[in-house]
Amino acid sequence: MAIVVDYPVTATGEAARMSGETLARYAVALRRQLFGMGGKSVEVDELARKTKRLVVNGRQIRLAWDIEHEVEDDLGKPALGICDVDPDAPDTVMISVNGPRLADRPGVFRSTAVHELAHAIFDMPPVLGKSRKAFQASIGAATAQGGPIDWTEWRADTFMGAFLVPLNRLARALAKEAGALEIPFRWRSAPNGLPIPFLDIHPNAEVVDLLLDSLAEIFGVTPAFIAVRLKKGGLIGRPRANDGRR
Repeated sequence: MAIVVDYPVTATGEAARMSGETLARYAVALRRQLFGMGGKSVEVDELARKTKRLVVNGRQIRLAWDIEHEVEDDLGKPALGICDVDPDAPDTVMISVNGPRLADRPGVFRSTAVHELAHAIFDMPPVLGKSRKAFQASIGAATAQGGPIDWTEWRADTFMGAFLVPLNRLARALAKEAGALEIPFRWRSAPNGLPIPFLDIHPNAEVVDLLLDSLAEIFGVTPAFIAVRLKKGGLIGRPRANDGRR
């Protein structure tokens, strides 16, 4: 079955500006296409195998993954990952992730792979069949339009975070693991009206480290990654005075 991704584009064919919430929906939808509703952590080799061919906005795209070799940037310096195009292969995007360097950092390995996948989906279609300079020019234009924010990197990071640790799954895991560790929490309403757990505790409290380690193992990322997702999802914060609900 073809893996299909459709999103709005500008008149020049570049990805239109999207909110973090919209990007998260695309990320969750793609994860569901690839891995179903299961909650296991993403394995990079399986991700590469299942995304060899995509249909992006109606265009067939082949992804050529290399996760087994060292990766260098244009200056010959070691890089974690690179997304590239080849003018002689107009339907192909090349994704290279530095497997040897990240062999002992599986969480970073996963996040790098999904970050580069996001570039392949959102940044590469308009420059397929062109030189890498065309891609760099496109990146530069996007950065200039967005002011101090590099929108292409923000988009890739936002997509990656939601893909690896969807907030709805994180909320369920948080309630389960916090209960197991006897860490008090209360329920509150999310923007969509559904109940979510909330830790009325300082994010730097010592007991939080145990929780972060447990959640990181579930999702296959680093504790720091989980901490960011908890804060982004509004699932953890400082205690509030005169609020004793648990």
